[in-house]
Amino acid sequence: MDISIINVSYTYMKNTPLERKALEDINLTIPSERITGIIGHTGSGKSTLIQLIGALTFPDKGFIKVGNTEWSTKRSNKGKNKNLYELRKHIGIAFQYPEHQLFEETVEKDIAFGPKNFGFDEQHISQLIKESMEMVQLPYDIFAKRSPFELSGGQMRRTAIAGVLAFKPKVLILDEPTAGLDPNGKKEILQMIKNLHERNKMTTIIVSHSMDEIAAIADQLVVLNKGSVLLQGKPEEIFQNKEVIQEIGLDIPEITKLIITLNQQVHPPIPYHCFSIDELEKHLLERLKKGKSR
Repeated sequence: MDISIINVSYTYMKNTPLERKALEDINLTIPSERITGIIGHTGSGKSTLIQLIGALTFPDKGFIKVGNTEWSTKRSNKGKNKNLYELRKHIGIAFQYPEHQLFEETVEKDIAFGPKNFGFDEQHISQLIKESMEMVQLPYDIFAKRSPFELSGGQMRRTAIAGVLAFKPKVLILDEPTAGLDPNGKKEILQMIKNLHERNKMTTIIVSHSMDEIAAIADQLVVLNKGSVLLQGKPEEIFQNKEVIQEIGLDIPEITKLIITLNQQVHPPIPYHCFSIDELEKHLLERLKKGKSR
């Protein structure tokens, strides 16, 4: 599903002394079947944006279109509530620390919660539970009957994501999916997300403040600052704006810093689309082989 956000603004607690502008004149296109990373500091508008995309709230101005469903301000949605309900079946959102939302006595019951709410029959739900557990690499026979509160942090995160995947969303939104995990757990979750995206061909949106993590997985990046879009483009394009990014208190990936340093010594320059040591090593070895073959 393609997503279009046109001239969207949103204000919290409007017309009160605590009024705060969260988003202002946002214009974005999020292409279908791509991974889009949304980056920014706390307060930049990231969480508000994903709530709007998920039709959990409505803009003060502008409109949003997901697939063939379009909506704008709350007062203009009369007669569209059925369409929005149907749309929500296709948008899965895992908010930050989704494991805090686990509450059932077993893993399979927790994963079944979403499909039950959307009216799936029991036989179909059983199948969906097994499929979603397989997708997040939690074998059904081992984990289905276990309490989610007996699992490791990474396993709980996977259970929560499986609950989102169980109703087969076409749009998957993940808010800080690696928050609070150790380095190995972060690496595993990011690889899992990449595998899920490639397998299910979803429109995937990842919210993060970590440039290093998002660079290795995203097809395009959106940098938010104070409720506005500061930059949008491919990761290698975004990270060439080093000064702009650092001015708002963010930073470019460590691997990109290394490439910038190396490019002061080598020619032709190393491309900026290398976002891991393995990719950089592969590029340098290929360059070395070409040099020797001449």
